[in-house]
Amino acid sequence: MLHYQSIFNRIQSKFSDFESCLTSATILLANTYALSGNKSFTSHIRMKISQSGMKKVAGCSWTVVNGNVFKFRAHDRSHTFSTDIYAELDRLKNELL
Repeated sequence: MLHYQSIFNRIQSKFSDFESCLTSATILLANTYALSGNKSFTSHIRMKISQSGMKKVAGCSWTVVNGNVFKFRAHDRSHTFSTDIYAELDRLKNELL
């Protein structure tokens, strides 16, 4: 773990605004270590994220339907027809299962 921690600390020291520019990269790094089975360093990185107050900015997706552009996020319910959209998704899910 000390080897990984020294690499992490060297990367961190290169960026003056670590929290804003590397939040997503840091989360990706933690997930990569988790997939590799390194739970100890994963926990260490996630603890640093939590202690620093870092927050990941939610990503957006766009789609075009009948010439209209719709922007949305995961679990977004802001669309006028979100109730209908989620009902159709549930119907399709049940049909596929």
